[in-house]
Amino acid sequence: MPPLPSHRQRVSRACDLCKKRKIRCTGDRPCQLCLRDNLECRFDAPYARGKNKKKRTPKNEANKVLSSICTKGVSVAQAISPVSHPTIASTGMDETSQLGDLLEQPENKSSCGTVQDPSPNGDSLPLEPGQADRPGHFVGESSGLSFLIRLRRRLVQDTGSAYESSVFTLGDPELPIFDENAFLWPPREEADRLVNTFFELTSATYRYLHRPTVNGWIRQYYDDGDVAEPCSHGKKAVLLGLFAQASGYSRITPAVDGLNYFQASEKELNRQTQSTHLITVQALLLACFFTLTCSRLNHCWSLFGTTARLILALGLHRRRRNKFQQKDVVVDWVQVECGKRLFWSAYTLDKYLAAIFGRPCALSDDETDQDFPAVVDDDDLTPLVVKPAVHQNMNKMLAPICHHKLGRILCQALKRLYGIVPLDRGKQYQAMSELGAMVREWRDSLPYFLNPQKVDSRILRPFFQRQSNLLSLGSGHLEILIYRPCLLSESDEGDLSLELQMTNKANIQNCLDAAMSIMATIDAMVENDQFYSISWFAHYQAFCAVLVLYTYTIKSKLKPSSSWLSYYQAAERCQGLIAAVPKSDSLARRLHLIMEEYRAEVVRQVQWDSPQGMVPSTFPPLTSNLDITANWLALEDGNEERLPLTDLPNWEQLDSLALDTWNVDFDMGLSGTGME
Repeated sequence: MPPLPSHRQRVSRACDLCKKRKIRCTGDRPCQLCLRDNLECRFDAPYARGKNKKKRTPKNEANKVLSSICTKGVSVAQAISPVSHPTIASTGMDETSQLGDLLEQPENKSSCGTVQDPSPNGDSLPLEPGQADRPGHFVGESSGLSFLIRLRRRLVQDTGSAYESSVFTLGDPELPIFDENAFLWPPREEADRLVNTFFELTSATYRYLHRPTVNGWIRQYYDDGDVAEPCSHGKKAVLLGLFAQASGYSRITPAVDGLNYFQASEKELNRQTQSTHLITVQALLLACFFTLTCSRLNHCWSLFGTTARLILALGLHRRRRNKFQQKDVVVDWVQVECGKRLFWSAYTLDKYLAAIFGRPCALSDDETDQDFPAVVDDDDLTPLVVKPAVHQNMNKMLAPICHHKLGRILCQALKRLYGIVPLDRGKQYQAMSELGAMVREWRDSLPYFLNPQKVDSRILRPFFQRQSNLLSLGSGHLEILIYRPCLLSESDEGDLSLELQMTNKANIQNCLDAAMSIMATIDAMVENDQFYSISWFAHYQAFCAVLVLYTYTIKSKLKPSSSWLSYYQAAERCQGLIAAVPKSDSLARRLHLIMEEYRAEVVRQVQWDSPQGMVPSTFPPLTSNLDITANWLALEDGNEERLPLTDLPNWEQLDSLALDTWNVDFDMGLSGTGME
């Protein structure tokens, strides 16, 4: 036993036993006193002295256990995986669980179920014990809820969650400390470059800012030292929010600058003392989009609630034709069109947030009669006159309007298929048929240059290429939402009539085709260097498609591998592309963790139920560009007895619970029918 350190050492937190005895603790886990007395060392007592500090790890002990495990043939990734080692309730811990402790894995406070000893040859790891939900009820290994609890634990571990945060930002990454006195605006040349990046890359289908107006504010600030009233603080907040978003697409601007611009924008908004203005809402909507890109989902949800209510307070959801027809009223057409653009951009974002979180929309169709924006480029829009282009074949506003129309169909899909009123199978399939026809009609009405079935997007200039790709992703995602409940109802086909069985199979194929269309679009974006690390929209659509393809693989595990192998390979390849995103605080990183855990279930189930004689090489290896922490997902030795997942989680759990994993209690109701 190593001796206690002789030099004084500050320790921010003592173990429960030392705290109870009121004696000095070394702060290690386990601490030296507990090791000396052969006692269980725990840190379960509430901690209320500032931010929770990570427990210190004795490096020599970690290296010792690492070397011993490697000699047994167990990979490091398997050993440190939160799924691969159990919680040991006794004082005699095996080496795998010791490694989990030494590498600062979050401890599992419930020891439900029996822990089996690993095989004598060390080729397989022990089974993970049963989980416990928040009320403390036992949840077996084969339950779909157990999968979600493991998933939540991985997300908690990845975000470094032990800091105290506001109820409005629970589960979001911690923002860096912002020093307002040390903050500096970017140089004029850098500001112009960020403005150009924003309008050319960031806002391809969300064009709620007027570029000539923004350029005028830039000139005022850099030439005169400030932006003119009215709403000067709001204007500066818009500029800073624009810089924050655009910096994520820049290969020059550091990522921390984007967070600084975002926090500086918040400071400017807090200084705004005038009544609510269109500019204020523009700044708030910019903040909503930025928080999405850096995986601050709950922050975005809370912020968008304020944004939506200010939109309603300004009346941007209502048409105002009578006012414009009065002769003595001077109309600022930039304000009018920007108000329409802002409303429909917020409306479309609202539907995607509702789909992500599984919550009601903030902006209702029943209360909206606003017209779509005019098809006019920014240079042809002035305060006094709107000059529509004579030829509208390649107008930049066509794609945003098409995206807003797609958002209206998305709203109907969420209401009819994912509402609170359950549908019987016949009515559900009828709704799917009608919604699918609406998507096809929408696609047929696209301008030629935005329809990839008519014009290959690769021949377009980059801006229109990006618009075409985003619309393709949006339509594919909508078709997935429409048809994917059928994937979970395939097991109930025996209870359906022959006609409904044929409809169900056709709907499943439509869902798979939509997912594969997203895979093709992602491949095209990567090929053309347009798959940016901050592109939350592309990452989320890819995530939905990957989950569909993995789910189909699980449902088809008893069929010949030729029926599902190509879908699995496409999903794995796409997951590898998302895993290659370098930013650790991006939404892509969070989505990758969810896909990684789900892929583990695919591997386990296919291995468990694969026919005799199916060689392991039939199952493809991991994509090479996945990081090392994904190695534990590879096909494991057949000697390991791991129970398969009997109940797949329903789609709302995958969309909502996994993403909003902090402040929502687990719902014990698991859908096996797909009737949502």
